[in-house]
Amino acid sequence: MSTYITKRARELGLKKVDAKEPLVLQVKRLDVERATRKNSKCCAFARACKRSQECKAAYFFRSTAWLEFNDTLVRYSLPASVQKEIVSFDRAGVTAPGTYQLSVPNRSDAPAVKRRGDKKRKSHHHAAGEGASGIKRKMLHRTALIRNTLEPTGT
Repeated sequence: MSTYITKRARELGLKKVDAKEPLVLQVKRLDVERATRKNSKCCAFARACKRSQECKAAYFFRSTAWLEFNDTLVRYSLPASVQKEIVSFDRAGVTAPGTYQLSVPNRSDAPAVKRRGDKKRKSHHHAAGEGASGIKRKMLHRTALIRNTLEPTGT
């Protein structure tokens, strides 16, 4: 299954690259007031990026932001503070205006690195909640009632 960003890059012939430097972003009260909940393209952070970075579009997902320029999509990692603001906004429509910093992605988070890790041998013969080695796995919690990476809603 392809993400919205992968499909968009393919359709428009955009090159996906990682940011080389952190980005300081100033979210203003007006960005918050005009933002749309559960919409990666129209949240307060995306509006602030479009206003200040002269990019065509900005997409803010749970842990990653993509800024679209003429021929590239630039990927940023979101720190915990921004992730919490996104959850807060998607659930209650509340985001604090202020200064936020988007981080440079870790090399280990690159899509090519993740694909290589997916090819490891998988065992399907083990007890529920246990890995192939018999070691109990941590429960995975998925945050609900927020945006997803498959398809941004709205305009």
